Amino acid sequence: MGIKNILTYGCLISVLSLSNIYADNLGGIKKIMAKHSKKCMDVNGASKKNFANVFQYNCQQGDNQLFSLVKNINDFFTIKVIHSDKCLEIINGDKNNLGNLVQNQCNGSLNQQFRITRYDTYYYTISARHSKKCLDVKGSKKSDGSNIIQYTCTDGNNQLWSFK
Repeated sequence: MGIKNILTYGCLISVLSLSNIYADNLGGIKKIMAKHSKKCMDVNGASKKNFANVFQYNCQQGDNQLFSLVKNINDFFTIKVIHSDKCLEIINGDKNNLGNLVQNQCNGSLNQQFRITRYDTYYYTISARHSKKCLDVKGSKKSDGSNIIQYTCTDGNNQLWSFK
């Protein structure tokens, strides 16, 4: 992280450079892995269709488990799926708990923008801009095919993600 020293009224203070908070390991193409299950975000069946479901699955080599994080204004990201060139979104702009995560044609809408916030050294929370709810593996399930939804942020391990 970038730290700048500033001399103010005779006191030396350190200011964290916000532009470097997200640059530490979010550039390039990444797998997104749930902490509780060690499984990866996955577009069901490597579908390229709009509204294809996103769930967790054993980490494999497919491009349907690879994502590019594109930084937008105000420290939000668009998360693009490599195999389809579509964006992750909460379907239909749903603001309620259990709103489903899918891929869809990129359109810049608020339900396709996510804040990625460092939780600790290795993990992050990912919250939808339109609802301020966190991406969550439903029911903290650990099995392949467990759905990814949005839910009130709890900092549970099923809401913590790493980027590999």
